[in-house]
Amino acid sequence: MRAVAVLALLIGARSLVQEDEAERACRDMEKRLLAAKTVRVVFALTLEVDARQDKLKGGLWLAEGNKVRIEVDGTMAGKPMAMLTVSDGTAMIAKVNGVGPAARETPRGTGELIRGTVGRAGVFAGLFYRGPDSKDPALDDLFHVSDFKIAAREKMGEREVLVIEYKIGFRGAKEKGAVTAWVDAASHLPLKRVFTINDSSRKVRITEVYSELATDAEVESKLFVLPKE
Repeated sequence: MRAVAVLALLIGARSLVQEDEAERACRDMEKRLLAAKTVRVVFALTLEVDARQDKLKGGLWLAEGNKVRIEVDGTMAGKPMAMLTVSDGTAMIAKVNGVGPAARETPRGTGELIRGTVGRAGVFAGLFYRGPDSKDPALDDLFHVSDFKIAAREKMGEREVLVIEYKIGFRGAKEKGAVTAWVDAASHLPLKRVFTINDSSRKVRITEVYSELATDAEVESKLFVLPKE
């Protein structure tokens, strides 16, 4: 009996160590994105809602002073969609298929919120699961992450990769989502993320692959010039 108890304690201790390592890796990823002067992401994603599948690709660029550019092209519900969001740090404009409201004031903390959202939820979930706000929300108000664990340790080429699983709760959502993230053990940046959730009786699965995710890289200033309306 004593041997069984000791074994149970060892297994429990190892599980706690792995949970701590998994959470630390995710928090380090978030901190790196939040601390970066610039962020550049090139991504491809697949959105599956029940039996329907859409594919999108795009880029996201962030610079200091709430400067933002997000481009997404592909299909949504089987129909062509092109989405563009640009902030020059003062004003912001967002259009879908070339249509959208006039430029408005860029909300305070926009760049920081997007950085944190990419770290926790990913590009798509951050764009489409965040509801409208009458005030500037905090990251913890929108997305709560928990139940971290290391599912595997893998190699991608020469890269050591941690496969981390965790739960994510969205403000106002009844169900929590499940995330699996492939995180570069050296850079603490994600290489791939799969997000699943049951949303209003629909099964949603989002797979994001980041062909490029760089921090503090050179970003051209012209990217943040508002398009002419």
